[in-house]
Amino acid sequence: MLRILYSTTCLPARLKALRQQYKLPTSFLAEYLDVSLRAYQFYESGKRTPLLRDLVMLADFYSISMDELIGREWPPSKPIPTPDKWVYDAMSQD
Repeated sequence: MLRILYSTTCLPARLKALRQQYKLPTSFLAEYLDVSLRAYQFYESGKRTPLLRDLVMLADFYSISMDELIGREWPPSKPIPTPDKWVYDAMSQD
């Protein structure tokens, strides 16, 4: 089984923290991304995952890397498995 190197709960928290740090209303970011206000609110609540296009736009807007935006640590604290390990793990799950 492949392991995700970032927490799926981290992105919504990062989006909200960045917005609050810059004192921006959710409506501004929704308009900037050309999504509905409800869609952006779902991004911050974790009910919906932003499209890659939206993540790129947000990273550029805040002048941070995509890794920083999604809360991915680099280098990872755990060793990255080799492709052979991925295949073995995936096969053993069946």
